[in-house]
Amino acid sequence: MKGKIENLPKWAQDELRLQDLRLREANKRIRELIASDPTDVVVDESYGHDLEQEHYLPNNSRVRWYLSDRRGASAPWIEVRKEGDWLYVMSDGSSRELAVKPASSNVVRIGEVDRD
Repeated sequence: MKGKIENLPKWAQDELRLQDLRLREANKRIRELIASDPTDVVVDESYGHDLEQEHYLPNNSRVRWYLSDRRGASAPWIEVRKEGDWLYVMSDGSSRELAVKPASSNVVRIGEVDRD
């Protein structure tokens, strides 16, 4: 790959080096943010409680799910945070309201529904 980069114009080489540096810095920041020691906030990629797939976030983390492909101030979202022994579930406060519906004996569905 190095030989291919050297054949590019200098401005392109500089841009590729800059993007590579930014990528390395972003990956370093991600590793810093993901805790290596177990915490109360676990991201499980496998949905099977596979310990090798679990990643820990700092205990004071807020986890946000966007409910559409949009991002930004007008994008609908639901956020969860933990304080003490309680979980707090918040929504973006749009014109829709937060709904909690039972799905089974140990599962609830949380989403937004139109207001009546």
